[in-house]
Amino acid sequence: MHVAPLLQRFVDDELARAPMLIEQARVAAAAQLNRAGAADGLGPNEVQTRRAAAQALQQRGSALDTQYVQALRRLVAADLATDSRTGNASHGSIGGIDQLALMDESQVESDIEISRATMLIESVVEWEQRELQTFTSALRGETHVGADSNPIRPALVARALWQATDALATPPAQRVQAFRAAAEAIASPLKQAFAAACSRIEAQGVEPSQYRTVMLAPGSVADTGSAARQARADTVRPGALHALLAALSGNASTARDAAASAPIDLEHALSRLDALMQRGDEGGASHHRPAGPAYAPRAADRHLIELMSRLFDAVLADPALPAPAKAAIARLQLSALRIAVRDPTLLDTYSHPTWRLVDRIASACRHAAVVGSARVAALAKDCEDLADELAASPAPDAALYRQALARLDALVAEDLRQAQLAAHGAIAALQRTERRMRIQGQVQARLEEQLVRCPVGPATRRFLLREWAHLVAEAILHSGPDSESTAALTRTVDDLLWSLHPPAHSASRQRLVKMLPGLLARLRAGMAQRGVAAGEQQAMLAELEASHSETLWPGSTATATLADEAAETPEEIVRRLREEVIEELPARHDFGNSVLDVTTLDTAPAELMPDDFEVNQAAERARRSPAAVAALQAGGAARLLLQGRWNSAQLLWRSEGGELLLFADSAGLTHALTRRALERLHAEGLASFDEPESLTQRAVASLLASLPGVNPPRA
Repeated sequence: MHVAPLLQRFVDDELARAPMLIEQARVAAAAQLNRAGAADGLGPNEVQTRRAAAQALQQRGSALDTQYVQALRRLVAADLATDSRTGNASHGSIGGIDQLALMDESQVESDIEISRATMLIESVVEWEQRELQTFTSALRGETHVGADSNPIRPALVARALWQATDALATPPAQRVQAFRAAAEAIASPLKQAFAAACSRIEAQGVEPSQYRTVMLAPGSVADTGSAARQARADTVRPGALHALLAALSGNASTARDAAASAPIDLEHALSRLDALMQRGDEGGASHHRPAGPAYAPRAADRHLIELMSRLFDAVLADPALPAPAKAAIARLQLSALRIAVRDPTLLDTYSHPTWRLVDRIASACRHAAVVGSARVAALAKDCEDLADELAASPAPDAALYRQALARLDALVAEDLRQAQLAAHGAIAALQRTERRMRIQGQVQARLEEQLVRCPVGPATRRFLLREWAHLVAEAILHSGPDSESTAALTRTVDDLLWSLHPPAHSASRQRLVKMLPGLLARLRAGMAQRGVAAGEQQAMLAELEASHSETLWPGSTATATLADEAAETPEEIVRRLREEVIEELPARHDFGNSVLDVTTLDTAPAELMPDDFEVNQAAERARRSPAAVAALQAGGAARLLLQGRWNSAQLLWRSEGGELLLFADSAGLTHALTRRALERLHAEGLASFDEPESLTQRAVASLLASLPGVNPPRA
């Protein structure tokens, strides 16, 4: 993607200042973490974690600064190469397995941390960010301001910070504390940087773009006045449409004003209705005429025509209605009017097939639109053809609309089937992943039994139950449970657990000396294969070093660091260990049979707990999330915050066991999530898939708000 010279110059200037900015933020973050103490309401463990994070920021600050600048450069380059504001990616296609990555709970947790940091930074730089967006939009050649026009925006800064904290090589809890402190510390210097950038760009003679002005019609869905709020509440009550009709019938001036401003001529509409009904009589449909003498337009019908005209106008003006659906819904207006004249139940309930078809056309087009313009265009054409058939019917009724609903459902199902066929590669990969997850669960259960008898440290435990269990499951799935590759992985677990609890005699020590280099090499290879973060690797190896040192040198106060140990070759380790004097070891006492990892428990001092309202709100979201995710069906639409960016997506497929879900977005990319990951996102407010209220209800709400004195009957 070509980048405008002035925009590239802005990016280069900001990236050149990035090293100074991150250094300033890092120093401030370390100072903040060091100041933490019991006076802040923190428990001893929390204070210790923060102090350790501060020490890591001080000792490995240079590595963090370098990694931050590199990460920011990568993210900005990717942003410039992608039209992120329209969702058109420069690469990727539905079904592209190389683009498919399964997002599990651990990845979601990092996304949640990044999202919180982004919101924190945005709250500080809000006004400077808004001003800078006007200039960066102009640098991009845009007339109006784009929300993501700034390539150095807070979301990318926060993501670069998260990637940079991996350079600290600390356990996860310390990394999170360092990240949070750095995000808070970088906000103020970033605020100043944005203000300075605005001044530099303005000095170059760049005219800022303008924010779009959105005009809202009185009584629209966006109206937040008390009348509109009450109207929306009243739409769900019985008789809302009858109340509107009564208001139009009883207020002559309102009716006259409405007739004068209506987009269709009422007399012409009545004439067309008469002609259509006459043709219906000739076709043998006279039983659909109203009871009584020969039909003639009555005042009540005039008000009914006015009501239906206004109602469809409000539906078509709804900003939530996808543009491709408007033509089909507009073609239903006269057909719906003919039903209203003959069928009074149309005004009794929103579940009438007529209103259900209007809402179904809108939702079908909305769901297809999030996946791509080609799909929504094809579906919209099918909806228009269906609406044309209904409009041509001389005597439409509820039964005819129920048939139309069934046909539309079949069209939507076929559209979804075609989308799933296009994503068959990704779906096949996820089906294999689900099989692997089932096997991995069985492997984890066996490991849990072993860890009860042979306890290990928390970092080692996490590695065995997550990463090593994954490797074993993959080997079983690929080669079978009796294969040599599977056996080699299980032997490594046996060797590791024996090395941590060897019998207390000299022969065991000699065996450990011989075993240790190869064992560590196999564990490091497994870590590399699974892409374990540097901090988690170091935490686990530190636990093993402490345990093995105690076994080999009882009571030793060895001060060699893990970095020094890692720098030695296996031959050097063996030589050093063999030179030591062999001594009898005292009996080793296990920690007990607990299988809980204390570092994973969600505990906090009482004084740090949020207030009851926040706790209740969070608990309610967490309570609702499993049911909300379980109710999400293939074909449904969702809004997901993934990798720091909101994505409109459609659920293409859900695994047989319900544990894996595949979404597709308008850029043609697929997003795979575990059920628990999606529940976590939903609980944090980072995923939504609730269907909006019906178009008809919103249209009635806008009309109720625009007509003074309308009081719908109360339930």
